[in-house]
Amino acid sequence: MSVLLRFLDWRRGAENALKWYERTLCALARAGESKTEVGERLRWECVAPNRNQPKDDALLLEGEREMWEFLPEFYGAWDRLSPSEQTVLWEFYVAKPMDSLSAVERLVERMGYERTRLYEIRREALSQFAFMLFKNL
Repeated sequence: MSVLLRFLDWRRGAENALKWYERTLCALARAGESKTEVGERLRWECVAPNRNQPKDDALLLEGEREMWEFLPEFYGAWDRLSPSEQTVLWEFYVAKPMDSLSAVERLVERMGYERTRLYEIRREALSQFAFMLFKNL
């Protein structure tokens, strides 16, 4: 819950939650593992009923407890987004490819939408993600 309190401005909070998720993926990546692979591993470890979360709080490093508490809420809100909304938010906030294309340019190529439509999808997806993420506060 304390992680959520950092994100009280809903829209900015949703953006910060996505950026936090991106930093978490980078920090937990194993050698040669992509962000998508880390995300799938985290989902399994954090949300699955038999998750590997340490039960002893003394074993958790600083910040890990918050991560384990926050990720199920993050994934719950994320799963309520449509695939196109997930793709747009992922490209804008999580994916950091090495090529010189911006997120919008990559999405125009990938999805075939106009730039303005992609920005509309991002705005709507952020609003929905923020609502789902913070509705229980």
